[in-house]
Amino acid sequence: MEEEKIIGLILGSSVIGGVISGLIAQGAPWWRERLAANKTAAFSALRLALLLEEFAGDCASLYGDHDTYRSSRGGAGASARRLPELKEYPSDIAWQALGTDLTTKVLHFRVVRADAGAMISADAEFADQWDHPNLIAETALKIGLKALAVAHDLRRARKLAPAHVSLDRTTEAYLTSALARIAERSARLAARGHDEL
Repeated sequence: MEEEKIIGLILGSSVIGGVISGLIAQGAPWWRERLAANKTAAFSALRLALLLEEFAGDCASLYGDHDTYRSSRGGAGASARRLPELKEYPSDIAWQALGTDLTTKVLHFRVVRADAGAMISADAEFADQWDHPNLIAETALKIGLKALAVAHDLRRARKLAPAHVSLDRTTEAYLTSALARIAERSARLAARGHDEL
């Protein structure tokens, strides 16, 4: 009886050991593939975030040049003529590893940029020489902020470090404050126009 219990324990532990060994053998490649996919997705997310952040920086530069031109009455800076170009996304981005949600946001931003360009082109036929560059500059601010929002989503989802260590002087802070100044200026002009009625 005692021998049967010992044999049963040995056989039972052999079966359990075999099952555990099989699970490890089957799970190890899956785990390695998952780690590799996570690294690939993180690298792809970083590259896309940097590209979008560079685009937002170009939008900030465009607005800065235009604002200098406007405030100096054409003495310095440059009038806004067109939105910055969005570079092509790298061909080796691991879209599937990024996942549907992030891929949708990144690809949709290209549509947002194209729509903004089309709106500006349509406006060019009807706007005067001063208002049209102002529209381009303001649109650059808005679309730059949208690019940064997608870049933030990429960084947050893949647990990447933020683009800026200090949050005081960022592209996002500049774009946001410039939009606020435009809103204040528009409100003053509207109030002045209303007072003249």
